[in-house]
This record gives sequence, C-alpha cells and structure tokens, in this order.
Amino acid sequence: MQKTPLLNRQLAGCPYAAAPAPALLPMVSPWCGLGYKGPKPTVCPGYTTQLPEVIEGARARLYWSKGELSAFCDGAPPTDALRYAIEIAESAIADVIEWRATPKDRGGGGG
Repeated sequence: MQKTPLLNRQLAGCPYAAAPAPALLPMVSPWCGLGYKGPKPTVCPGYTTQLPEVIEGARARLYWSKGELSAFCDGAPPTDALRYAIEIAESAIADVIEWRATPKDRGGGGG
C-alpha cells in the first residue's frame, strides 16, 4: 500500500483508504481480472482475501475436503461460524468453476 498512491488505492476500492471525493465515486472499480463480467465488487479483492476469517475458513475447508475437520478443530466440534465460512468458500469456488466453464459469449470466462 505504501508504494501505491492514495488516489489509486481509493479508485481500486481499498478499504484501508478513505473514500474518494463524491464526484469520483462512480470511478471506483476494484480489479477482477480474467475478463470478469459479473456483479461489480465494492471492495478490493486483495483486502477481502486477507481477512483472518477468510483465511481461517479457507484453511478449514482444506481439512473438511479431506474429511479431517475435527483435526483442524483439535477434536472440538466446529462452530457455526466456521461451518458457514466453509459453506461460503465452497459456494464461491463452485461459482468460479461455473463461470470459467461458461463460454465468454454467454458471460463466462471460458472458451
């Protein structure tokens, strides 16, 4: 962040930066990459993916996918919040897979 000018960060939807001037709000455009044409994100994906709860959910999902969620939880039952995080991650991954499999002419990212 220190190497990126404040205005660039504001226009990328960086939540660590104050919102830009009201006249610039329509220009805020978080990067999505890969020709993404879905709903416009409101926050930079770089911020979202670094949240501790997102990282914990992703790590737990790996254990869950191997049938070892109890090992991740040190033998304790998983909390509702952890189960929700795994469900959200699994759903998001399925959405990306579907988007990549959909031809570009139908709004997807595939060929």
